Amino acid sequence: MDDEFLKEIWEQFSIEVDEHCSNNEEILIGATSNELSEEQVNSAFRAFHTIKGLSRSLSLSTLEKIAHSAEDVLGDVREGKFKLDDDAISVLLKANDQMRVISENSAKKMFEVADDPKELIINLNEIREKEFDGKNAEKKDNETIELSDEKNNLNVEDENIKRIKKNANELSKEDSLKETKKQNNTVIEKEKSISVASEVIEKIFSRTGNVLTSLSDINRIINSKLLENPQSDLKIAKDLIEKSNLQASLLNEEVLDLRVFPMTDVMRRVKRSGFEAARSSGKKVDIIVNGETSRADRNVVRAVTDPLMHIVRNAVDHGIEPPTERGNKDEKGKVEIDISTSSSGLEIVIKDDGRGIDTSKILEKAITNGLVDREKSKQLKDEEIFDFIFHPGFSTAEKVTDTSGRGVGMDVVKTNVISSGGSVYLNSDLGKGTKFTIIFPQITNTENCIVLESVNTYYAIPSRNVVSIYRTSDLNKNNFIEKKKLQIENKVYQIINFEDFAFSKNNDAEFNYLIVNFAGKGLALQYAGKVLIRDLVFDEPDKFVSSLPYISGAAISDGNKVVFQIDLMHLFGQEDPQKSESI
Repeated sequence: MDDEFLKEIWEQFSIEVDEHCSNNEEILIGATSNELSEEQVNSAFRAFHTIKGLSRSLSLSTLEKIAHSAEDVLGDVREGKFKLDDDAISVLLKANDQMRVISENSAKKMFEVADDPKELIINLNEIREKEFDGKNAEKKDNETIELSDEKNNLNVEDENIKRIKKNANELSKEDSLKETKKQNNTVIEKEKSISVASEVIEKIFSRTGNVLTSLSDINRIINSKLLENPQSDLKIAKDLIEKSNLQASLLNEEVLDLRVFPMTDVMRRVKRSGFEAARSSGKKVDIIVNGETSRADRNVVRAVTDPLMHIVRNAVDHGIEPPTERGNKDEKGKVEIDISTSSSGLEIVIKDDGRGIDTSKILEKAITNGLVDREKSKQLKDEEIFDFIFHPGFSTAEKVTDTSGRGVGMDVVKTNVISSGGSVYLNSDLGKGTKFTIIFPQITNTENCIVLESVNTYYAIPSRNVVSIYRTSDLNKNNFIEKKKLQIENKVYQIINFEDFAFSKNNDAEFNYLIVNFAGKGLALQYAGKVLIRDLVFDEPDKFVSSLPYISGAAISDGNKVVFQIDLMHLFGQEDPQKSESI
């Protein structure tokens, strides 16, 4: 058989197994909140059966054994012999995970790659045996399992198996490819799309952004020339540039759409994580997700996955009370996730109906850890107190568990979110519950920036992070309350001298003060020179640029000028500016 065709069969096999496993995971996690319907049980049963048949066709005996044992469990459920409890669901999910891993690894090697499933199969068999009310159900041999289909009279092979066998044994390479497309609905759907490597998408994403910025630069230059001579022939060029800019903008929107993915897979992992945390802590918790079909940029999806899993685990482990301590609340706790998108970006709200956060405990811990003195702590607002939770190593948990309480995690949550341009906010009512809000701005491949260019090296800050700009002439001595602090209206900002990290001076220019906001904190960046506004496309820095302090990316402006993006995370972390304080 042709190697390329054989590879295609294995790839198709892996895709189909993954689809069935994803379906099973969704159904099984849902069973923790509601009893499975007959349709859901049948769907999961068919999925395990199909995986078993596909595995047999490719001689994957280990995968076939696991699928067969899981199928037997669902078969008993389907016949009404017992209902799935959390322990049974956990074992079935482990079997589902193992099948997915075996499928993926085997498809890469084009032969079975699997660990011994003996213990897993024993656990699957025990689910059935313990439910027969003391009946002496015959145990299956732990090493060899009969693979007969007599019980369910499933003597007709799946169409998927027929397709693979027919293609493998009867068709030539050319004919088989055509026949496969005709016979398989999945492949028919795939004909409507193509697979594109993420690296290619990234390059297109960057290139279209560069086209837009180049057109913007040309348009700006032409406009300046037309102001000097309105009758110039450049007006024709300006019209052409505007038309080209419109087409480039439309292309850019389509390219952006290539990077957008639904949140469905992430939410399935999050719900699974919550289920495991509830099971290990002995609590009853519903994990409810609204808007999981919302789509987000792939970098945002990556950035938000771990934070969401940690927040949900933490809510289940420490937020939701044990059933005996919930008082007038429902015995079963609730963690609800609401996802919404708009033209301004993505918003994710995670709220629970647990015990809430005791600010007095947080303050006491913060004082003990030396994060604030007792006198100053009396003046802090709730949101400032909650901010201590995101400090590295901070935890008020009385008990350390496998999933939380070690003082790691919440700082990583905030770091992951803000490093991708997002923000995270926390609010809590003692005795009622806690709410996290994560917000990501709309992702674009061009960034509107404030460019500081009256120095040897050009630097840029995203304009969304610049609250306002003041010249020295706009301020008076009352604004400078201390040597390195600037008061604007009722807020005080730490002054950071741009020259301290840019290694460049401009003694002839007036000082500007850029009020920069990042992750809920603010500072005043003191800079001498001109301030311009540009749309830029920042590429990932190479090794040399990455080694430079306070640099997170580089762009080209006005044809040949290199502009470095200031790393705000480094800038704020290095100086450790405090959150702007109300006076």
